[in-house]
Amino acid sequence: MMLMTTPLWISLFFAAGQALALIHLIRGKREFIRRMPLLLCTLLWALPLGFALLSRPVVYNGWRHFYFLYGPMLALAAYGLNWLWEHVRFAWQRRTVAILLVLCAAITGVSMALNHPYQYAYYNPLISTQSVNTWLERDYWNVSIQGALAELHRSEAYRSVEGVARIGGVDWFAQTGLEQALALAEDADMIPVKSDSQPDFWLVNHTYQNFSGWKPSKDMRLVVQVKAYGQPLVSIYQLAPNGGSEEIP
Repeated sequence: MMLMTTPLWISLFFAAGQALALIHLIRGKREFIRRMPLLLCTLLWALPLGFALLSRPVVYNGWRHFYFLYGPMLALAAYGLNWLWEHVRFAWQRRTVAILLVLCAAITGVSMALNHPYQYAYYNPLISTQSVNTWLERDYWNVSIQGALAELHRSEAYRSVEGVARIGGVDWFAQTGLEQALALAEDADMIPVKSDSQPDFWLVNHTYQNFSGWKPSKDMRLVVQVKAYGQPLVSIYQLAPNGGSEEIP
């Protein structure tokens, strides 16, 4: 999970910095006072992670219990970058390194901005974006449901409903998130109902769809979908007005 959710350019600098740190620690060419930070940064991430691998604690579906490892890893990544900067000899080489570094940071930053407020669903290019929803979680806390309901409120499908819109979660996970989101929104025009009571709309969180196995029927159409990094987080369906089927992604 650490490898899959960290930008590749940061992981590369970290790998280079850690390799250099080990070389300098083993060869001992640098004085002790300069080698101590390298040793500490190495131990601060390697020991806790190594202990976790051996003891096999319950870590659920991410590495949020191990975010404290990221600090020393970033310090080693900076060490690797610093070594590269010190060993480029010519001005044009330094300009090239600086431009590449700015581009890497810009790509990460722009992608976060474009996917805001759902940038938490990031996986780096090592992961196949075509199947990420089938084997990796993307919205564990149902955060995107609020955005989906806001989009539904602005949609033509919502305006076609007479009176209060009744929305049902397709499974327990979606229903729980739906009830919490509507309680926060305090929207009197929408109420949560059970999906088996024929609601006006059906809401599904694609992370939890893997647990429940729910599939939209042929007479449902997609009216709202919240996406992050090209993949859906939450979708809302409605029965097609004429009872006909429509293409469902």
